[in-house]
This record gives sequence, C-alpha cells and structure tokens, in this order.
Amino acid sequence: MTQKQMKNIIKTLIWMIACVLFTIFAMTFDKKPIAPDGSPVGFGSINDFFFSIFGAHKVADVISDIFSVLSIAVALFFTILGLIQLIKRKNIFKVDMTVICMGIVYAITIALYILFILCPVNMAPYLEDGEATASFPSSHTMTIVAIFLTAATWVGRKVKNARSAEIITYVLYGSSAVLVIFRLFSGAHWFTDIIGGVIYAFMLSSLYSTLLSLFCVKKKNPKTGRSVK
Repeated sequence: MTQKQMKNIIKTLIWMIACVLFTIFAMTFDKKPIAPDGSPVGFGSINDFFFSIFGAHKVADVISDIFSVLSIAVALFFTILGLIQLIKRKNIFKVDMTVICMGIVYAITIALYILFILCPVNMAPYLEDGEATASFPSSHTMTIVAIFLTAATWVGRKVKNARSAEIITYVLYGSSAVLVIFRLFSGAHWFTDIIGGVIYAFMLSSLYSTLLSLFCVKKKNPKTGRSVK
C-alpha cells in the first residue's frame, strides 16, 4: 500500500468518525422542543438562534431546488456514461473504474438518505402537508455537495485540458458553497442539520478519492515517466 493510499484511507476514516460523532451529538446534545410538532431538536439553542437570524425564504428554497436539478443532471451523466460503457464492453469489470467507484458512492449516498428518513434524528423547522419531516442531515446539502465534489475529483483525473479542468472544478466547488448558503436561508433545515449534511458530503467525497487511489492506480510509461491511465 502506498503512502497516498494510506493517507486517503486515514482521511476518510476521520470523516467517518466525524459523521458518527456529529450524529450522536445531534441526537443527544441540548435537546429542545423547538420543532413545529413539538419534538426535541439537537443543538436546540444553536439552531433556534440561527433560525431567528436566517429565517425562511421561499426564493432561497427555489434556488436551492435548481441546484438539486443540476446535481441530478450531473449524476445522470455518470450513470449514462457507465451504462454506455457496459453495453459496449458487455462486462461490468471493463467499465471505467472511476465510474464504478462513483456508482458505489452514489449507492451509499442513497442508503444514507433512506436511513435518515426511516430513522429521523431531528424534525424540520416546518410542516409539510401538516406533517413533520426528517431534517438531519440536510438531504439536499448531503447529496448535492457530494455529487459536485465527486464530479470535481473525476474532472481532475479525466479532463485532459488543464485549464478546462480547473474552470469546471471551480464551478463545482463554487456551486457547492452557494448551495449551502441558499439552503441556510431557505429555512428548510436547522443550521446544524445543514452542517451535518456538509460533513457527510465531505466524507462521501473523501471515500470516492480513497476508492480511486485503491482501484484506479495510474500506471507510468517507463520511457516518459508520465501517467498513462
């Protein structure tokens, strides 16, 4: 195992531990009945304070939904790319490993989304059709930021034109930051639920980088010393 692989594994483990610890704190620390249905919310004082500052703005919610559509388009791109390769090569093991690793991360993201829907930690600061909905971690934040960050990593490996790769990467990073800001002002989640979404997204992005370092090792041309894959 190379030093880079070990560093990636350790980094991912640290993010995983951060996810677990933050979730435990969200379940136990400073629980206050501030949700619309009267249920207790973790980090109650902090969330109540920031909600009074950011409030709830429909425009911000609509704009964050636009980012959701964009992230779905990005995910569809990689899904279609993988399906095309599978159909042409007729063997899943011949599909580009960067795409397979992306699919693994997407599957884990969906599993986490379902898990927190079935086992809610905090209820959202609003009622949807008169019913309370799960809020931790912010599903928009977790999924969209994870999709954008993993896409940025893929671009850095696959787009040969350095300038184009740099521009696309900055756009993806910037979009992630803007999405988080609009999500804060949307009032759809508590402050710490959005922070939790960011932490989970970084964990998923780190996991993708780790999978790439383990299964997509770049080979070097013995004559030129440059990577050929």
